[in-house]
Parts: sequence; structure tokens; C-alpha cells
Amino acid sequence: EEALRIGLVNEVVPHERLMDRAEELARHIATMPPIATRMMKEFVIRYREAPTDQAWHVQNLMNTLLIQMTADGVEGRRAFNEKRPPNFTGAIRQQGEEFPEWTDEEWKRLEEIYEEGEY
Repeated sequence: EEALRIGLVNEVVPHERLMDRAEELARHIATMPPIATRMMKEFVIRYREAPTDQAWHVQNLMNTLLIQMTADGVEGRRAFNEKRPPNFTGAIRQQGEEFPEWTDEEWKRLEEIYEEGEY
């Protein structure tokens, strides 16, 4: 309870629910983009001791690369804007493949998110 209070953990579950909750989290993680998930795991391992400002900088670079270099980056954006579940494949975008420009509708949705405080 103390770890939760000070923000060290996101939740505390009773011991008898521990494995069920761990499996729920594992199922959720399995729905995430595979390349991004692997990179996040690697990031946590490699940068766990790094100063926060350096870790944030590296994380920002990783996110930018993932969005630009993976098909899942495009799929995630489209699914979000179309308000549907994403279909992540783990595919790498092909060299020279055009990165789709944001539509007026996507920009409008982004503005709504910022105004509503969803992001």
C-alpha cells in the first residue's frame, strides 16, 4: 500500500488475485505493437539507471522512429482516429514508402483530444 501511495507502483492486488491480474496484464501487452513492445522492454532494461532527462530524450527518439519506421505506427494512428481497435502486425515500412499525411479530420480529432484533456 505504501508503494502505491508514493507512486512506485500503479496498483496493488491481493495475493490470491496476483496470477490472474498478471495474466490480464500479459494479455493486454500481447495486443500492443510487437516491435514497440520489444523496444520498450529493452529501453527499461538499458536506461533504468539513466537520469530522467536523458531517458525521456531517448524515449522520445524511439517513439519517433517507431512511428516513422513501422506499419504499426500508421495503423495505430488510423485506428485511433477511426475509433476502432488497431490491427498491429509488427511490419517494418518499406524503404521509400510514403508516410501518409494527416487528414483534416485527423487534425481536428487531435485538437479535440487536447481540448478535452484526453492527452
